[in-house]
Amino acid sequence: MLFTHAPTLGEVHFFEIVGQEVCDSRGIVRASALLRWMDICACLSAEKHGQLSSVTLSMDDLSFDSPITIGTVLEISARVNNAFNTSMEVGVTVSSTATAKPVTFCSAYFTFVSLDHHSKKCAVPKVIPETEAERDNFILAKERRTMRFGRKEKIAKMMEQALSPRSEERVRKSSLVENSEISESLQKLATGGTTKTLAAWTGANKRQSVVRRTFFGPG
Repeated sequence: MLFTHAPTLGEVHFFEIVGQEVCDSRGIVRASALLRWMDICACLSAEKHGQLSSVTLSMDDLSFDSPITIGTVLEISARVNNAFNTSMEVGVTVSSTATAKPVTFCSAYFTFVSLDHHSKKCAVPKVIPETEAERDNFILAKERRTMRFGRKEKIAKMMEQALSPRSEERVRKSSLVENSEISESLQKLATGGTTKTLAAWTGANKRQSVVRRTFFGPG
């Protein structure tokens, strides 16, 4: 029997102190380390909500708002915004409250799938929002899910069209026409015997000085 949970039930917070081992030569934390922390926190939140193992399906809307320097005390927070059939969206934020004014450094949305003891996808408990902010996140998570499916279908359709025989034929004909136009331009340039503008032929930047030369004409 599946139960319904408030988003706070799957909420997870943990802290990290940024050390030299996760920073580059400038003392700024590497994105790989930051994403690893975020994925761990999101996974803990998903498993806490579903009470089963969960695996990362996707991540999107990743936003880096400001650099994180060595010595910063980070708070990574995650909470399940909405749960669907076998998947759930987890919102993650990286911030710091160890300063005079709280700062948000990074945020993203992770999609997780819950797995049973046989590593098969299984249903997850539904989310029941309680506050206005939770209701907003609940609705927006559903909209983002619809956008993900729409983007996936659109990309698949574009790939199918790009790999179709008609598309390959259009590319081949376009290349033939382009090569023909280039050959024609070179032929006119070689037989004209007049002063030509090199910049116009090569498509050089108009802001540069125009160099005029004589091709195949009187010396």
